[in-house]
Amino acid sequence: MFLSLLSYSLCMASATAPTQPVDLYPSTSLSAELNTAAPNFRSASMQTVPPRDSVFSYSYVEVGAIQQDPDDLGDDVEAVFAKVSLELFEIFHIFAGYAARDTDFHNTDSNMAELGAGFHFPVTSTLDLIAEGSWLFNDVDSDLASLDDKDTGFGLFAGARYMAIPWEGGGLELNGGARHIDLDNDVASDGDGTTGWEAGARLHFARIFSIGATYQKFDEFDALAGSLRLSF
Repeated sequence: MFLSLLSYSLCMASATAPTQPVDLYPSTSLSAELNTAAPNFRSASMQTVPPRDSVFSYSYVEVGAIQQDPDDLGDDVEAVFAKVSLELFEIFHIFAGYAARDTDFHNTDSNMAELGAGFHFPVTSTLDLIAEGSWLFNDVDSDLASLDDKDTGFGLFAGARYMAIPWEGGGLELNGGARHIDLDNDVASDGDGTTGWEAGARLHFARIFSIGATYQKFDEFDALAGSLRLSF
């Protein structure tokens, strides 16, 4: 009788006791939590990478003037020029230019055309590295027979552009680099090609306009240029 009552009491206790679910696979819930947190972590880490979109435009139309002071010529060479550049695929650009130069030295003037392409890499949003190469055609008209001729050559440039003081709709740009010109029939050089450096500044305003000045120092001449540019 006693055993029957004990058995009955145990059965009633087990029936009325609250049941707790048992997680047979605890690692599964932990894995799900990690998977949920991973995209948020990746998103946060990606947001810490600074953008490299450049503030500079390589699509523009430019006109300007140059005054060259050759070492051996005795007379200054004055020129006007025009240039068109078009940006492609965010890091490349192509360009074409024309320059008309004249000097009193043997009544000499020349017409030079240029076709080229370049690569620009934004190190930061305000600093670009540039490399360019171009094909040159020069037609010289002179009373001096050794200069009166047509010739082709090439130009190379490596440099940088830096927006030193940016502001809304513009900024002050500093630029410079090294340039090589290989052209046999050039009124400003002795025909063996010339290498030099240049440094300049450009003031950007109203988002699309800028004015600039550049000083060039080559093996055989100095030059000072000024230009007005419309960017788009």
